[in-house]
Amino acid sequence: MVPFAIRGTTRRRARRSAGGDRGAHDPLTCATRGFMIAAIPERGSPGARRLPAGSPGKQRSTREDVMGVFEKFFGFSVFKPITAHTRKVHACVELLRPITQALLNEQYEELEKLHNLMSKTEYEADRIKDEFRATISKVYLLSIGKNELKQFIRMQDHIADSAEDFAVVALLRKTRIPDELKEDFLAFVDQVIRVSEHLLNVAEELALVAEAAFVGEEAERVLETIDRIGYEEWQADRLQRKFARHAYNIEAQLDPVTLMFIDKYCRTLSAVANDAERAAKYLRDIIK
Repeated sequence: MVPFAIRGTTRRRARRSAGGDRGAHDPLTCATRGFMIAAIPERGSPGARRLPAGSPGKQRSTREDVMGVFEKFFGFSVFKPITAHTRKVHACVELLRPITQALLNEQYEELEKLHNLMSKTEYEADRIKDEFRATISKVYLLSIGKNELKQFIRMQDHIADSAEDFAVVALLRKTRIPDELKEDFLAFVDQVIRVSEHLLNVAEELALVAEAAFVGEEAERVLETIDRIGYEEWQADRLQRKFARHAYNIEAQLDPVTLMFIDKYCRTLSAVANDAERAAKYLRDIIK
């Protein structure tokens, strides 16, 4: 890390000293309570770059070094990879609809393509997760603990895993779903996706809530959305039971293996909604 000195002076004195040629250092300044804080590398420090006076690279390298220090300590962009991970996880969940539709329409070649896409998307989510874990260890002075952020990412990872589990089960067997069950099946799937959508909304607001120190209108709005996630997950449970009851009401028309796979569909889809609710509740504990 490049050593740097911090010195303060009044706005007027800063403007007077900065008049004309700003010199070789071109310090990065910011106003704080009427004072100018300038971050410049110390002369003779091992990390200081020796470039000719007036060189464009001198100005650019100094600013980049200083911003790198502030980025490392304050972690301005720490929530960007979290949001990116949530979006990629939700992309996995969104694939549940076309996968289910292909299963119901007995489009098994399309189902295999969608399964491969699910696997690829889940892998991309894993890459974001791994990059985040490598980056978070180098950031200091976060408004949320590192372990809490890692745990939230881990919980989101479970959502993508559960979505991929459904894709695997759907591909294992060419199960024919009776027409009278299709409407209930799709309604259940759509409700599971809706739970994930609300979690995505929460994650996208997380940076604003952290900037407000988890208080104020932003925090209240996020808490309301989290409560909504609990309600949407409950609705998913209701639709799951409706679908399952309907299937067992016509079990005489179904072979035992088909019933077993319908049960697997219910379990894996329900896991997606449950995992999303757990992640949301964990965020609520952090905010409160």
